[in-house]
Amino acid sequence: MKKLVMMAAVGVMTASMAMGNWVLNPGFEEHEVDETWNPSNWTIAGSGVWRNDANPNSGDWHLSIDANQDPAADQFVFNLGDFAGQEIFLSVWWAGVGGDGGNLFIGMNERDSGENFLANHESTFLFASDGVYQQYTTSFVADEDMEIVEVYFRTDEVDGRRFDIDDVSLIPEPGTMGLLAIGLMGVAALRRRLK
Repeated sequence: MKKLVMMAAVGVMTASMAMGNWVLNPGFEEHEVDETWNPSNWTIAGSGVWRNDANPNSGDWHLSIDANQDPAADQFVFNLGDFAGQEIFLSVWWAGVGGDGGNLFIGMNERDSGENFLANHESTFLFASDGVYQQYTTSFVADEDMEIVEVYFRTDEVDGRRFDIDDVSLIPEPGTMGLLAIGLMGVAALRRRLK
């Protein structure tokens, strides 16, 4: 019995690792070689986007987006076809620096295997409390042809405000893990009865 319970636990742990956070470098701790201010796995656009150590939510680093020249940052998360038609959740910790206000946008684009656009899921402009992190969460049911999710941040602020972003998480519907655990426990119980 102990062996079966252990096998079920190992199965859940393995599945958790495989189905954990899909975002690479979610806390912006890693950087490109010889480019300390450019976060690994993220593509930046415009000026005023950089890896910063001034105001992390956790760890030592975070992403900063200055409010000038339409700056943005994004990451393509690939090979998600197995989750087409399922609910997907995004969580981002963010803060505004330089006064209260808004105009940070957090969003996701669904794309097919050829990177063609399918659907957009974007926040309304987010109100920023000065320097205080808050969590933004959202979810969507993925298109049946979805293979890629593009996570992005952008701002059209022009008054010098800075937005700090940290701890980005993109995960499948949490109930999936619960169903998997129940299934593994059921298999273990059946094997015990058959012995």
